[in-house]
Parts: sequence; C-alpha cells; structure tokens
Amino acid sequence: MDRQSDELILQSLRQGSYDAFDALYMRYAPHVEAFAFCMLKNRSEAEDLAHDIFLKLWETRESIGHIKSFRSYLFRMTKNAVFDIFEQIGRASCRERV
Repeated sequence: MDRQSDELILQSLRQGSYDAFDALYMRYAPHVEAFAFCMLKNRSEAEDLAHDIFLKLWETRESIGHIKSFRSYLFRMTKNAVFDIFEQIGRASCRERV
C-alpha cells in the first residue's frame, strides 16, 4: 500500500472512476471496519460505519484535495465518525435521565 499508488487511484477517483473506488474499498475497507470495531465493540455497527465512510468518500470525491496519507485520512474520518456515534449515545443517555 504505497503512497504513490494511492495518489494515482485518488486522482482517478476524483474523475469519477468506479474502478478507483473499488480499488480503495478493497484495499482499505477491512482495515476501517476493524478499526471501528475496536472502538465500538459491535460488528454490525462497525460494518455500517465502514460503508458510510466509503459512501461519504464517493459523494465527496470531486472535492478531495491532495492528501499526504490516504490511510491517515480514512482513519481520521473513521475516528471522527465513531466519536459522533459516542456523542449521540451520550446525548440520548442524558435525555433519558431528565
């Protein structure tokens, strides 16, 4: 998983290449899911979150700028998404107590 090949794939992704998206998905989705599972401790939620991350990546493909490390970018997206879930759970929990 070298940085140069990721840059070439991202360039194709920005142009709407389904093959580029598939390449990134096949390369990184299992890692994103495993990372999410480590934090969420729920396989189903981790799978859903990984799919959501890649859906968001596809939807924003044209606006993705130069990324030094796509792997770091993805894991930051995943971490932020997990924190959003934790925040939603916390808010729901607070509402139940009131």
